[in-house]
Amino acid sequence: MRVLCTVTGSRSHIHALRPLARALADAGHDVLIATTADLAHASAATAGPAHVLGAVGLENAIGAGPRVVACLPDLQAFIRDSGRSPGPPGRAGEDPWPPFILDMLAGTTDTAWPALLAVAEGWRPDVIVRDGMDLAGILVAERLGVPHLSMPSGTANVLPPASVLSALNRLRAAAGLPACDDPRSVAPCGRIDYVPEHYSFACHRIPALRYRQPLDRDPAAVLPAWVTGAAPGRPLVYAAIGSTAREVASGHKPSPAREVAATDEPSPAREVAAAHGPSSGFPHPERALRALIEGLSLLPCTAVVATGGVPLGDIRAAPHVHLAEWVPQPLLLECADLFVTHGGYNSVREAMRTATPMVVLPLFGDQPHNARRVAALRLGCQAGGQSGEAVAAACRAVLSDRSVQGVARAARLAMLTLPGVEQVVADLERLVRER
Repeated sequence: MRVLCTVTGSRSHIHALRPLARALADAGHDVLIATTADLAHASAATAGPAHVLGAVGLENAIGAGPRVVACLPDLQAFIRDSGRSPGPPGRAGEDPWPPFILDMLAGTTDTAWPALLAVAEGWRPDVIVRDGMDLAGILVAERLGVPHLSMPSGTANVLPPASVLSALNRLRAAAGLPACDDPRSVAPCGRIDYVPEHYSFACHRIPALRYRQPLDRDPAAVLPAWVTGAAPGRPLVYAAIGSTAREVASGHKPSPAREVAATDEPSPAREVAAAHGPSSGFPHPERALRALIEGLSLLPCTAVVATGGVPLGDIRAAPHVHLAEWVPQPLLLECADLFVTHGGYNSVREAMRTATPMVVLPLFGDQPHNARRVAALRLGCQAGGQSGEAVAAACRAVLSDRSVQGVARAARLAMLTLPGVEQVVADLERLVRER
């Protein structure tokens, strides 16, 4: 079986694909990963034994291990170059991010679709496992007449199939493909997810093949030795704002800041104002990082903050707050008492896998939706604003609430009832056979 996978967006999307690609390759199937130039070498490094290929001679690229080809446009660069921002909340405080994301995805598909088609026509896949931010994979699957599924994706979770269908039909027309009036044509074979149905983050009812969130550890990763010297009796808090905030924000002028009181009720309108200011725009990674560091400096804890390479400027941390550009997140979550996160879907799933309660400080994209869902499931709460005081208040609330810890453990137990990702091999084999 030949499996064409697509990865776009950020490195976290590679983490979702890596165990699946390895399982398929270990079972003897041929796996090709199509991605962006920036992610190509990251894909090769993280997918196990792999080779980075050009777009020529793919029909001969059969052998052990996933292979990687750089052919997709850089979505983050497209967003920066477009000069557009999500705009203010819509009517009734509607979240402005999903329509903006869909507009950006459709915009990159004009370039991605012919490039991916050229690769696929050489590779001749039996099935396509696509990034949830990849619409070109749908068009290519329809052109070749092969099934397709999307990977676990925060973006796919928040985009209503009816809205995607409208954009997809415009893209189909441009590609010479027939239109369809059924929203289910967006995902006719369903999707892949790594959380139980009860804990789903999807705002739609597209069926899912569900596997438990893999413990995606780098065998070479270790925690810093100073972790063992953490003050006994104090909680260990890990905080991170994700790997893409700096890249997405670059090239966009920050909006005027507006503080939101910690007692304010979260809403899409408040989330946008809290993260970006009243005029809306792109996230302030420096502001979010300042809020994390200042908030954790107010708490009696041992804290680790992954800065993601965001410049610290004049931000100063208390002695018990340790700063690092990067830490092995899956390892640290195994021992953390609390995770203060931007709310990326990959990070949320990793916290659920380790039963780590969360405080979510969302910045953009699907993160505001994920923050609301974390709170609704009682896996943690959303910070009331991007200030140190708001972060500290949210952390105190979660750390003092034993019921949140109980819910987090229950979610982990439910996740452990799902089959391992290795089950995807039999599921895809059956899907291809039945087509």
